[in-house]
Amino acid sequence: MSQDQVKSDQDKSKEQQQQQQDGKEFEPKTPEQNDVEKVNQNDKNEKKS
Repeated sequence: MSQDQVKSDQDKSKEQQQQQQDGKEFEPKTPEQNDVEKVNQNDKNEKKS
């Protein structure tokens, strides 16, 4: 596992813990939602360059 993957995993678990502490119920994202978000991120990154 690369360090980047480890870091992103840690960030994800931190985010989940914070959301739980806030008392907000958050729905696990479906793979489809994740794909849409990834595509959106890619679009933003491409526009910047």
